[in-house]
Amino acid sequence: MASLAVIGVALADDIVSIQLPPDAKQFGPGPGQALAQANCTVCHAADYVYMQPPLTKAQWTAEVTKMKTAYGATIPDDAVDPLIAYLVGQNGKP
Repeated sequence: MASLAVIGVALADDIVSIQLPPDAKQFGPGPGQALAQANCTVCHAADYVYMQPPLTKAQWTAEVTKMKTAYGATIPDDAVDPLIAYLVGQNGKP
C-alpha cells in the first residue's frame, strides 16, 4: 500500500491530457433522446448502443438495470422506463 501512495503523490503534480476521437454516431431523434444523451454518454459514446445487436425490451431493461446497479449509473428511477422505451425504439426488436 505504501508504494501505491507514493505513486499517487508523484502523479498528482503531472498534468495529462488526451483528445478523444469524435463520436461516430449520435443518438437519433425521438422521445427520450435527451435522457439517453444525459445519462448514457456520461460513461460511453452513443455508438455503443448502436453497435449492439437489437435487444428486446426485457434485454434493454436488464442492460439499464446493470448500468445502475453494477456500474453506478445515476439514472433517476423515473427516467428508467422512458429511457428503455427510447433504446428499444432506437435499437430494439420485438
